[in-house]
Amino acid sequence: MKITRYQKETPPAKSIRLASRKPLYGLGINDVMEVGYYKSYIYDKWKNMMSRCYSPGMHKSEKHRRLYSGCTVDPRWHRLSNFKEWMESHPDYETLTLDKDLISPGNKVYGPDTCCMITQRMNTLLVHEKCKISKTNDLPNGVALCNRLKNQYEAYASIPPSISHRKNYKIHIGNYPTVKEAYRAHLEYKRDLLLECQDDAPNVTVKEHYLRHIDENYTKVLNDPYFGYGLN
Repeated sequence: MKITRYQKETPPAKSIRLASRKPLYGLGINDVMEVGYYKSYIYDKWKNMMSRCYSPGMHKSEKHRRLYSGCTVDPRWHRLSNFKEWMESHPDYETLTLDKDLISPGNKVYGPDTCCMITQRMNTLLVHEKCKISKTNDLPNGVALCNRLKNQYEAYASIPPSISHRKNYKIHIGNYPTVKEAYRAHLEYKRDLLLECQDDAPNVTVKEHYLRHIDENYTKVLNDPYFGYGLN
């Protein structure tokens, strides 16, 4: 059969459809040709990930600037097909959430080498409350002046109702005579709560990183002989 000049110069239909799709934020390539795939769970996660890193509107929010400023997506994940393949390699991926910080603390890149899948409960609890001094009362996170008792400090934790099964985020831990004791009680409570969720980890590797996070951010801090230095 003779091949005409038109047949030589005309690209496949898939290439035509792909070329007609506008790149997401100038970078994202939706190269999955399944009809209606833009309504899928994986497409939604891919779009949200790209939005966090490259959407100008997203970074108008102070919260998002604090969480995602400087974040980028690995070029391999600019292609939806690569992200899809990675997601589908995880059993029950629709019940899990994408995390970029557990494997590499402080990581700014979403990619197959730096991300993992964890449960929503684990993701929520992994927000590590570092000892930041408040501008209003000079107290570390998880510690407040007790309104009812003089010269007492309340230790508390902010836990979403979906985990605590209570109506309010704030959970009262106890009252203590010093800031140092209250802060220790706060960290011990958070550490124990995190340890209760260790079996939520979807695989052994994630569990190892999860336990390392607890050890470095809680256990070692609590066992440090200089713990609470500068706190009364």
